[in-house]
Amino acid sequence: PSLPTLSTDETYPEQPPARPLPEWISNKYACERQTPLVCPNQPFADALSTIKLARELSGDRVGVRAYASAIAAVKTFPWAFEQGGERELGKVPGVGKKVTMLLREWLQTGRLTEVEALEKDEEFTTCRLFWNIWGVGPSTAKHLYQQGFRTLEDVKLQYWGRLTREQQIGLKYFDDIGMRIPRDEVAELGRIIQTMAVQITDGGNGVHSVICGGYRRGKEMSGDVDIIMTHRTQWQHLVQRLTEALEKTGWVTHVLSISKSMSERGGHPPELHAEKGIWQSGWGGADSLDKSLLVFRSPTTPPGSEAKILHRRVDIIISPPSAFGTAIVGWTGGTTFERDLRRLLKERKGWRFDSGGVVDRATGHVVDFGEWETAEEAERAVFRGCGMEWIDPELRNTG
Repeated sequence: PSLPTLSTDETYPEQPPARPLPEWISNKYACERQTPLVCPNQPFADALSTIKLARELSGDRVGVRAYASAIAAVKTFPWAFEQGGERELGKVPGVGKKVTMLLREWLQTGRLTEVEALEKDEEFTTCRLFWNIWGVGPSTAKHLYQQGFRTLEDVKLQYWGRLTREQQIGLKYFDDIGMRIPRDEVAELGRIIQTMAVQITDGGNGVHSVICGGYRRGKEMSGDVDIIMTHRTQWQHLVQRLTEALEKTGWVTHVLSISKSMSERGGHPPELHAEKGIWQSGWGGADSLDKSLLVFRSPTTPPGSEAKILHRRVDIIISPPSAFGTAIVGWTGGTTFERDLRRLLKERKGWRFDSGGVVDRATGHVVDFGEWETAEEAERAVFRGCGMEWIDPELRNTG
């Protein structure tokens, strides 16, 4: 059926009576707004996510950021948009006219023609398929498409030898890694890792861990598992020891990559060369913590089981105690929450946020957020020290 003609009347004749917006909606930064996992306008937010992915696959970084900001804005509204709701959405800082026009189309038709076109577009759907291979980025996905590949089997048969080891593992276990992980299984994986860490250290109260990512934001199903861990006295090189122990016991089937950069710096985040105005070589924009990116055996097929192994993606991130709070903050929020947190601290305080510590850009000194006894104390101290109101993890789902 043909689409209804969209209204272009700028007087918004069907606009509902004005209602007061929640105070936080006018905040410039998404990290200062409440964004639930599922919002009253979730179908529209999901449609925008498809457009954002198309921008990402095409290499349009500006477009990705614009749509990410728009999605975060949509998710912060506590009510469903009605006719004329584009005016309400337009009041959120960073929301442009293109997005408000998309909302108008959505409210008038219940769909977006751009999304419908993308779902029928061979290049988009094929690149999205390849992008879902672990280790394949947008440029590689597009390259595979341009080489004439259309299925995973095509890539296996004709391109296998040119894939990296990580991409080969991602393709080999594509179905397993792409399968969502239930909350109870995520929790069990966290327990297995915590138990092993206690066994290979002095135990007691030394080991602290928190499962972050989507799990901590309330998702019933997760794509992977991100666990943040520290030890009061034995955190250095714990990532290597823990990974090896999990390999020996059969829980880890593949080590995709391992980084010990924080241990090698003695617990210090990268330093700023004040005279050059650049960060110490080795910091490329990602966080600076020790981490091990793994393929794990699912607890549903534990070591010794004769059943077919089900593989899961697990990231173990080790922090020094001094950075435990920033590590939890940095690995909990949605992408736009984390991006805006970095923007906020740069613009308001002249600080650089890194999961491995916050640094004053003017002096290069690490900001001290104080002592802590529990993971929640460590995280709340970071919010307080950054001058931010506390936002529950379940309300950091910016997308």
